[in-house]
Amino acid sequence: MQSNWGCVHLGVPTNGRHFEDCKDALRQQVDKFLDQGLICERVLSYETTFTMKKDDVAQLPPGANGMIIGLGWTCSGDIDFDASIVGLDINKQKTQLVNFSQKESMGILHRGDNTTGAGSGDDERIRIDFGNIP
Repeated sequence: MQSNWGCVHLGVPTNGRHFEDCKDALRQQVDKFLDQGLICERVLSYETTFTMKKDDVAQLPPGANGMIIGLGWTCSGDIDFDASIVGLDINKQKTQLVNFSQKESMGILHRGDNTTGAGSGDDERIRIDFGNIP
């Protein structure tokens, strides 16, 4: 049985088996009524994961002292995606770089390179400890 989720008051129905199937379509409609500065802002929580796409901005929950950034992919054939962190100072000058070949810097640790995307879950992970970043 398929459920229909939609913004009834907006008059734009969407189809899906559960909320995740409809989330993007609903967000597009709701975003039309938000201030431009809020459109891509999403607040993260400790209970859920958050899938980001280009131009998304996320606010960390209060008291967050670190985070894990995960990159996962599934595709046919051998395709290698790489997760990297570039640290910038207040003047937007590069202070740190962490990637598959430079796995560690102050407060940042790359957990290793996965060149195939095989397996379940995140294929590459980077841990950031905010208290150890200058």
